[in-house]
Amino acid sequence: MPKASIPKSHADLLKPEWKGNIGIDGRAYEWFATVVKAMGDEKGLGYMRELAKQVQLRNGRTILAQLVAAGEFKGALTAYSQTFEQMKPAGAPVDWVYLDPVFANIHPVGLSAKAPHPNAGKLFIDFVLSKRGQELIRGMNRIPDRTDTPPEQARFIEGIKPAFAPTEVFEEFERHAKVFHEIFGGR
Repeated sequence: MPKASIPKSHADLLKPEWKGNIGIDGRAYEWFATVVKAMGDEKGLGYMRELAKQVQLRNGRTILAQLVAAGEFKGALTAYSQTFEQMKPAGAPVDWVYLDPVFANIHPVGLSAKAPHPNAGKLFIDFVLSKRGQELIRGMNRIPDRTDTPPEQARFIEGIKPAFAPTEVFEEFERHAKVFHEIFGGR
């Protein structure tokens, strides 16, 4: 893609040259609701209605990145930046840019109420959340959750102001999923 064609905003994705050339995950409910909330409900829903005319749905964020690398899409809105970075050393012709607002996933970890070894589970959770555990996550070319453990590639976070899903997104998750499907269809 020529450098001049690289989108600089979400609005750029509504240009005619992007029609049919953008992939998004068919279950990107948190992304959808968080971006709508970040833009403001009215503007955000209006944007999503226009975006729906431009995109193709696929199930899975990794497959989206692979389809970009294969040339099926010019871009993917809901693929993970680290997936593209993992593909580049193998020669994949991919790169990524961020568009504000940038949806940031949280990475919850939990323990089943019926865990056969709950204390071992608690120790594992402590380790995963520890600096050493987050360093291991960083070593897998992922973005750690601890602010004292930045990713190996500063590019993952430089200049990015993450938009996290507001509590109401989770409280009304089914409603947001329903609106997502109303706008994007059941493709």
